Amino acid sequence: MTPAADLTIYSLRGSFSLFCHSMKRYLPFVIVAGVALAALGSGAMLYRAKRPQLQAIPASNSVAGKSDTESVHIRGNPDAPVTLEEFADFQCPPCGIFAAFGEELLREYDSRLRIVFRNFPLPAHEHAREAALAAEAAGFQGRFWEMHDVLYREQATWSKASNVRELFESYAGTIGLNLDQFKKDIDGEKVKERVDSDHARGQSLGITMTPTLYINNQPVEGRDKTPDGVRAAINAALVGKSQT
Repeated sequence: MTPAADLTIYSLRGSFSLFCHSMKRYLPFVIVAGVALAALGSGAMLYRAKRPQLQAIPASNSVAGKSDTESVHIRGNPDAPVTLEEFADFQCPPCGIFAAFGEELLREYDSRLRIVFRNFPLPAHEHAREAALAAEAAGFQGRFWEMHDVLYREQATWSKASNVRELFESYAGTIGLNLDQFKKDIDGEKVKERVDSDHARGQSLGITMTPTLYINNQPVEGRDKTPDGVRAAINAALVGKSQT
């Protein structure tokens, strides 16, 4: 994990849904990618550091310009006026929390919002890259989001496993994938290229931590990475669209 701006990491024990509902007005979705991971189980910790400057996504590099090596995974209305683009790591606990919140946003905004997922596995997370490869391999069979959801739901299990490949293959079977094809794809160059393409995109924007969020190509600042802050940014983007 890398150092980043003001950030609170909440304990993930207990009922996930209860946590999200009870804390939704206060929970930040940023995490520093640093050595503080060991403290997750003992409660909240606050880190202060200078946040690197994030760049806006150039219009020429928007999600509309998909290439064969890109992994553009869209949830929600593909033609929605507002796009929330997330750079995330499957082994990052706050990313798992945001995944649940993202589903809540899609229900709230319905056809007005789409969420785009980008892989940004952090080097400090031992299994993050392999998890990203598993998700992309599932995507080759049209099951990216199903694997995405399983990986976050089972994050606490596979993150500590010595043989994650075995678990990922079991998840693949659970969501109905052709296992032989999955095993072939997860080791294939095309899957690696898609993960690397997302990661390179993030690096070009100055991203160093997860989750990092963009709304209509503009970065969501650290102070706004709360449920209310994200909603306010979406609402502002909707107003902007209605005036153009």
